[in-house]
Amino acid sequence: MISVIRVRFDTNNDANSVWSDELVRNWMQPLIPYSLGDFWWSSSWAIFSVEHTLYDPIVMTDPRLSAPPGNAAQRGALVQGAIDAATKLIAPDWDNTDIVLLWFAQPTDMFGGGTGTLPLRGGVTKQVNVTVVDIASPFDATCQELGHSFGLQHELDVNGTDYASPYSVMSARNGSVEFLRPADSRLPDGAAIKDPSDPFFNRPPQRVIGPALPAAQLYGNRGSGTARRSSMSPRTTRTTPPSSGSMPSTTE
Repeated sequence: MISVIRVRFDTNNDANSVWSDELVRNWMQPLIPYSLGDFWWSSSWAIFSVEHTLYDPIVMTDPRLSAPPGNAAQRGALVQGAIDAATKLIAPDWDNTDIVLLWFAQPTDMFGGGTGTLPLRGGVTKQVNVTVVDIASPFDATCQELGHSFGLQHELDVNGTDYASPYSVMSARNGSVEFLRPADSRLPDGAAIKDPSDPFFNRPPQRVIGPALPAAQLYGNRGSGTARRSSMSPRTTRTTPPSSGSMPSTTE
């Protein structure tokens, strides 16, 4: 189960910057073209489950403000701080959570492949993979970060250099294979791309579509603990109504 947590920092006074329940449910729903759920349902041939629970958004102080400097420390504080705040404010069902997807309502960070610590019933804890994306994250990059939480890595060339395939979601950020999908009111657009050097400058980042997943990635991850086939059909993917770690390494 993917637990989807939306986070707005208390310095962000725009409550409307948080994507609505309807938008996020559509974004995670298979069978809606160009949704995150549909990308992974179809691209992985349903090997990776997109069953998820969407929780109420939370408002919190950016935990990185009181964290030590350094990329690992800052990202660890961001992830664990958001998990701890969600535990206190909305009490997610962590016992049935396999992946945490943290979506931030302001430009924050974008990475996958790290872990966070979840408190469970009975006073025990467990480590799960965490994906971090935000309102400015391009769709193809969002797909890649969730792919890391499914256990996938960047492709390598013969010299061991990663980001080696322009034809895979796990490596590509290449305008030659990306395109801009048509507008769809069912899906979020995100905050316009601000980098003038980006080929999609000033365009909605969630409409930037990249390549799918090569079959070789699925073959290589047959034994992965996160690569498990969902028992649910795409039409019955569960999005329940809103409910009343550490980061040893991350991948971009």
